[in-house]
Amino acid sequence: SLSADGDFREGLLSPAGDRDWYRLDLTEGQGVRISLTSAESGDALADPYLVIHGPDGAELVSDDDGGDGLN
Repeated sequence: SLSADGDFREGLLSPAGDRDWYRLDLTEGQGVRISLTSAESGDALADPYLVIHGPDGAELVSDDDGGDGLN
């Protein structure tokens, strides 16, 4: 579970196809900024794909390669 008041997580997502889930509870009108960046390590996920799901589990938004390079 993450805090909407400011939270930072760093870790290694691997192997390819691995899925990591984080829960974030927001109140109506509250915003959040999410960033996912691939590390330069040889063991790092080379092409991260981010998906945000709503409270009902439906996909709200996704991003693949919206940042620099494959991030």
